[in-house]
This record gives sequence, C-alpha cells and structure tokens, in this order.
Amino acid sequence: MRLYFRRTLLGIGLLLASPLLAQHFVPGELLVRTKEPWRTQTINTLTSKQQKNTLGFEIEAVKTVLSRPEKNTFKRQASMLQSAQENNADAFYVYTLTVSPDLDILTTVQSLPGQRIGDNEILVAQPNYRYKLISYPTDASGYENYQSTYMQLMNIEDAWPYTTGSADVVIAVIDSGIDTDHQEFAGQLWQNPGEIPNNFIDDDNNGLIDDIIGYNFVSSTNRVPEDDLGHGTHVSGIAASKGVFLTGVCPSCKIMSVKAANAKGDLYDSEIISAIGYAVDNGANIVNMSFGGYGQSTTTRNLIQALIDDGHENGIVFVAAMGNENINTNTTAFYPAALNHVLAISSVDTNRSKSSFSNFGSVNFIAAPGKLIPAAYPSEDITITDEYTYLSGTSMAAPQVSGIIGLMKSIMPWLTPDEIRTALQVSAQDVGSAGHDIYYGYGIVDANMAIRYADTIPATLSDLTAPSAVSANETISIDVTATDNMDIMEVRLYYRYYEQNTAISDWAFLTMSHISGSLYSGDIPVAPSSSTSVQTYVA
Repeated sequence: MRLYFRRTLLGIGLLLASPLLAQHFVPGELLVRTKEPWRTQTINTLTSKQQKNTLGFEIEAVKTVLSRPEKNTFKRQASMLQSAQENNADAFYVYTLTVSPDLDILTTVQSLPGQRIGDNEILVAQPNYRYKLISYPTDASGYENYQSTYMQLMNIEDAWPYTTGSADVVIAVIDSGIDTDHQEFAGQLWQNPGEIPNNFIDDDNNGLIDDIIGYNFVSSTNRVPEDDLGHGTHVSGIAASKGVFLTGVCPSCKIMSVKAANAKGDLYDSEIISAIGYAVDNGANIVNMSFGGYGQSTTTRNLIQALIDDGHENGIVFVAAMGNENINTNTTAFYPAALNHVLAISSVDTNRSKSSFSNFGSVNFIAAPGKLIPAAYPSEDITITDEYTYLSGTSMAAPQVSGIIGLMKSIMPWLTPDEIRTALQVSAQDVGSAGHDIYYGYGIVDANMAIRYADTIPATLSDLTAPSAVSANETISIDVTATDNMDIMEVRLYYRYYEQNTAISDWAFLTMSHISGSLYSGDIPVAPSSSTSVQTYVA
C-alpha cells in the first residue's frame, strides 16, 4: 500500500492573537436562551425597523441555534442497558441576535436576563465566543513503528483482547467534519435510524433535513458534514478508524460527525451549542471536543455548561483538549476544557514527558499521547483513497481518551460518567509529582487497567432476585447470571440490613459459588429480626 505524506503551512488551530484574550467573542452577536420558543411574529417584531423593541437596541437578524422542547426522548440504542430508560431533557431554546458591531456586548448581556418579550422571559444571555481547533502539522515517517509506540504507552493492545468496541457505542466528534469517502470510515459512521437518506424530508421531525450521519451546522446548504480542513477526519480516525491501514482506539465503535468548525478552523458558541444539542439528543455516548478558546469566567459560559450538565445526567461523557500554548490555564482559562463534567486532556510524548506545547493547570484530568499522531486525512486527489498524515496537539490526545471510554462503554454499558471518570483516574499511570499535578493530571491514561478497574464497579443486574423483607429465621438465597468479556475470577455478593429504611449494618460481602456455566449462587446469613429488609448488589 502506498502512503501519502503531507507537508502543509496551514497551522491548524494555532492561537496567534496577542494577547490571548483579544477578540475572544464575535462583535455584533450575542446569544440568548428563552423560556419558550420565539414565534415568527415575535422575531419580526424584534427586527422591525418601524418600531423599537423593548430590549433597547436594534436587532438586525435572529437565527435559531437550538430549539428543543421539554421531555425530548433521547434516541439511544435499544441494546444498551441505559438505553432502556427514557431520558428526558430540559426545554432549550437558544437564538443568535445580530446587532450593531459597536454595541457593548459584555454590558448588554448582563442586562438581558429577566427581561420579557411579551410573556416569554429571557433566561440567559452571553457573547458568542470564538474557539479554534487545536493541532498543528508535523512531518514524520514510519507510521507502523510510531503507532505501535504510542498505543503501547496507553496499553491499548492489552485491552483489545477484551473488546475492540461495540457498534452500540457512538462517539460524537464535534469538529470540522469527516471525509465520508475515506476507506477508514466505510461502515464506521453512525446512521440516524429516524431519517430516510436523500429524500429532502425531515423524517424524524428534529428540524434538520437528511441528517443521516450527523450534520453540518456551519453550512445549511451542504448538510453533509464533509471535512474541508482535515482536522475532524484526523480526530475521528484516532478515535475509531476501522483498521484498513491504521487502527483507531475503538475500531468497532461508531462515529457521529457533527461539523461546527469552518474552513479556517474557527468555531463559535452558536454552532457548538447546536452541535452539542444534536449529539446529546441523538444518542451519542461520548462527545469529543478537540477545540478550545480563552475567555472570561466560567459563569459566562452558561449555555454550553447547561447542555453538558444535561448530557452528563443522561450518561454522556464529554472529553476536551487542554490547548497548545504551554500556558497555565489557572491564570488564563481555556474552554470547554474548564467546564464542569468535562474531562480535560493534556498531551505527552512517547517518552512519557509533557509535550512542549501542552497547556497545563488544575483542571487537567489525564494525559494521553498527542505528538506525531498518524491518522486518516482527506485526499486532495480523488484517485487517492488511502491518505494519512501526522498531526500533533492536545486535539490528538483527546480522541485517544474518547476511544478508551468507548472501549469501556462497549464492555460495560451501565457505567455512568462519574464511574468512568473514577476508573480512568485510579488506573492512570502516575508520572510527575505523586498523585494529581497540573502537568499530567492523574497521569497517563491506561486502557487495559481502566477496563480492569471499571469491571469491579458494581452493575445492577436484571436477574438479581432479593426480597424486600425477610424472615428472621430464613437464609436469603441469591442466584445471578454473570457474563463478561473478561475472565471472571470472583463474583461477590454485597449486602446490608435495614430497619424501616435505616441501615443497621455496614456493607458485608461473600464470594458466590459457581454453579455451572454463567450461574452463580450465594446465601446471605439469617437476618436479625422479622422486620429486617436487605439491600444487595453484585460485583
């Protein structure tokens, strides 16, 4: 197979502005979240030149960013354990207001919350912040040797015998799109089950036409999230290439491509909010965000934070790059990595040292290889279908972790975001100062050990049988069917007694007996009184 190496001067994602906070939001634009959706008549009134609106400044145009009714059921895969639950989301209506470039945005957004347009209250207002994709091109050679080196650093190859992923696990990549014709992504792309391809109809009534594999929120005329930059293709390839030439971390997982970055590598809150909302509502399990921007305090990022909080509560894990300027983000915050419920990923070299470009700070959760990472890249020549290149950056480190989380969710779909965070934290390879530090977080991610640790986290099993009340002179017998992709060494039955919903004992456990096949059994000792109830779980 021929390889095509690319040398380019694009400088994707380098933040060149000085100072770093210069022009961190779009002049002449602000975002508002409202209690109810704005009707056409309301928008016409707001933008009317004949009458002044009640907000006190002229509005040139209004664009809908996200319109989600309350109790929107997430379209999760039915085979996933969490998917059997009906997940409801808060109502979320967000609009971009185009105003005069001379309007003081920071002062204006402070005065808008609580104001009403008719009976509809403005809940949140903020600037439309600017972000950049964060990677840069690097020339190198020797794909096979280098990929093996950084894969071994994370113990990926030791994890693959247990799982290479599941088609039920969806990694949403919010980025510059994806090369839909690249050989690494044939069969890898998530398919919207509610949409009929290319019929120009919004079959699933989500407001988007023909969103078959994701959506292009940058261009409404080209709905397919085709990659016109290369960054999104590369990030997607790291997370889940199928292995025609390069194998992604989770090659059996699916990719949902959500395009929010334009051809210059710029992203804005208006597109990011739409993209996160789409990923959350359409069944993503992991959301990868290999972009970022500097700005003011976390409290001014209310809209993105609210969506991430919503997704977190419904089992979605958010992963973000730390940034590439070698600065301490305790001094200059970097978003979305600094937001709550986001795993912020820094970069290390294959020698286990912090990459020279990687940002650092107290929000740093964990580190992963991010220098000289080979992956799929769009081809400029339509006769070439197997082009690859190297990129470096925390943009490349983040999808390594997203892929590992995909492996974890594939083998243990019941894991919550907090349980995944704990498993990654406890199993990390500690480098630098002992424990958490600003340069490596909790250490270098370890796929094999993360899966092994997560496998000890108790799972609620559907065939676990235990009476709510028990007799004082009866032994409680528990039978359970335990199956696992990993070798089962021991099945433990944990229990504790209650009197009128108050625990009267500490947790105790016993090792369950292997009966046959996948059947295990255990007998809980006789309860202290006839009014006792028992709570159990199996690990």
